[in-house]
Amino acid sequence: MLRDLLQQSRGVPLSVQRITSAEVQSLKVTQRKEDNPGVAFKRAVSGCFSSFFHAIGALFTGSSKKKTQCDIYGHVRPKSTWDGLYPTCVNCGTEITSEDMLRKATARED
Repeated sequence: MLRDLLQQSRGVPLSVQRITSAEVQSLKVTQRKEDNPGVAFKRAVSGCFSSFFHAIGALFTGSSKKKTQCDIYGHVRPKSTWDGLYPTCVNCGTEITSEDMLRKATARED
């Protein structure tokens, strides 16, 4: 295994392309721009503003109602008698107005 690695390092495999001097120059220029303190400062400021606006947006977005077991499977009828015209769900307290609202063995399709 080690011998194979040494032989590959001495010769250039066919799948590897050599880098040209123009590409080396462009990589050096890019690296110099990356190391520039001005670029780092711009990135820090833009990251700060991005986080700030994200936090403000999160404050003003409305939260969506989470689905409950009653929303997914249906409501549970009380075991005893009930007061009023319609029974209320044991879990969430919603009035059960039709038999379709009751819990079945499988999830309801909305």
